[in-house]
Amino acid sequence: MGTYLDADPTRTIDLRYYDRAWRGTPTKPKQRSLDIQLNTITHVIPPPHEFHPTQTMWARIWSDYTPSSKPSHSAYAPPDGNKPALAIHAAVAFDSRLISLTIFHLALTHCFDATYSDQFQPGAANNTTCPCSNIPPPCVTDAPRAHWHTKEHVIFHCMIIHHTHGTLLWGLHSLHQIFRMEDATTRLCHFLWRTNSSLLHLLPPVPHPDPP
Repeated sequence: MGTYLDADPTRTIDLRYYDRAWRGTPTKPKQRSLDIQLNTITHVIPPPHEFHPTQTMWARIWSDYTPSSKPSHSAYAPPDGNKPALAIHAAVAFDSRLISLTIFHLALTHCFDATYSDQFQPGAANNTTCPCSNIPPPCVTDAPRAHWHTKEHVIFHCMIIHHTHGTLLWGLHSLHQIFRMEDATTRLCHFLWRTNSSLLHLLPPVPHPDPP
C-alpha cells in the first residue's frame, strides 16, 4: 500500500472492516494464494491516462524533444528532481542581485545589447556601437572599426576588457558552453562584476555633435 500511495499524490485508499465469518468470504489459504497475482499487478505500468498530469506532460515533451544550441537551452535545462539547472544555481548563489538577474537576461537574450535594441526598440535611438570601436587602429592606414554592442562581442571579443577576459573566461568561447557548467557560469558572474560590464546598464543614446 505504501508503494501505491507514494507513486502518485492523487491516490487514496479506503480501509473497510469485514468479518471473515461473513458468508462468501474466502478462507485464509485462498487469500494467501492471491499474493502472486497482487505482486504482478503492482509491477504493471499503468496506462497513460492514469499517470499524474505532470508526468504525462513531460513524457510528451521528451517524445519529440530536440536539443537547441541557444544559451537558454543550457541555462534552463529540465532540472534533476527539485534541483535547479547548473547555470541557475550559480546565478542565484552569486552575491549580487544585479549580476544574478543579468545571467537570466543573457540566457533569454533580453539584455542591454544591440540585438535586443534593434529588434524591440528600433526607434529608441540607442547607441549600439561598442565603446572599443573608439580605440585607434594599430596602423593609421587601417580603416576605422565599428563593433556592434552584442553580448557575444562584449563578453568574448571587446578589446577594452580583453585582459579580464583572459583571466576569468579562458577556455570559454560561447554562452552555450558557459551555461552548461556551474563553475563557468560563476566565472562569468565574476567577469561581469569585475568589469562593470556595459551589459549591466541601459544603452546610452546616440551622441549628437555640439552645436557650432
